[in-house]
Amino acid sequence: MSREQRAIDLIVDVAAQFEATAIDRKTIEATFEVKVRRADSRQVRYRIQAYARDTEVWVKEDGTNHLPAFCPDRHINDDGSFCMYWGDEYAIRVVDSAAAICWWETLQEFLRLQERTAYARRWIGDGWAHGEAARHQYRTQQAALTLGKRFVTAIRYQRLAVESVRTKNPANSMTLLLLLDGIPICWVRKGKKHITGRQLNRRFRLRHTGTSMKRLSARSVQAHAYAQLANELWNWKNKEEAYWKGFSTHKCCGTLDSCRLRIQEQQKETTHV
Repeated sequence: MSREQRAIDLIVDVAAQFEATAIDRKTIEATFEVKVRRADSRQVRYRIQAYARDTEVWVKEDGTNHLPAFCPDRHINDDGSFCMYWGDEYAIRVVDSAAAICWWETLQEFLRLQERTAYARRWIGDGWAHGEAARHQYRTQQAALTLGKRFVTAIRYQRLAVESVRTKNPANSMTLLLLLDGIPICWVRKGKKHITGRQLNRRFRLRHTGTSMKRLSARSVQAHAYAQLANELWNWKNKEEAYWKGFSTHKCCGTLDSCRLRIQEQQKETTHV
């Protein structure tokens, strides 16, 4: 038995626990009728197609038309598949019953969010990045967790920023400047895994860490986290921009009151006037 076939078998075996019924089954794919309970206790019936690639099981709507065919802000890819987690690197690998249960829990939560989003006409869930940017967002948040609650909150409220800066030595690779509320935190060479105490801004040290702070060792966990935070935030920002540029010719589905595709369409209309 192939890994794809086993993954689908595991999904089918636990489907009933999640008010889902397999109505068609092939070797490495299956079609389900899934009942999704809204907050008002009403049920919505989805028809979904699940298909396996290695041990990862992808899913898309199949004929019920509750969802748009494509909507980045609702995390529906241009092929109709659902983007349910932080990219391929953090996908659920369906290799046993526990993973299959986790997969169904994730799908059910995704569909419940879609119902709430359709009603509110804005994405209800926690915001996460698109395409390859998602994994960099995840790594940014992991670095923030290491540095403490202040940084976790700063990411949530978009108070952190990163900029490229020129250095006196043109031979140096790109240098990144990490800022919190506009105050420089540190400088780090792009791609470098650590910083030293010299690269922490004195003003930031005095305000946020106190005057007794010792020089930061380049081998410390904090030194690695600062460098990771700057690099991953930079990658997140640039991958997100690249993602949207790739869909510059796509049309907005119109299910949300505001989204990047709609903004791009309006900008084009303004340009042509």
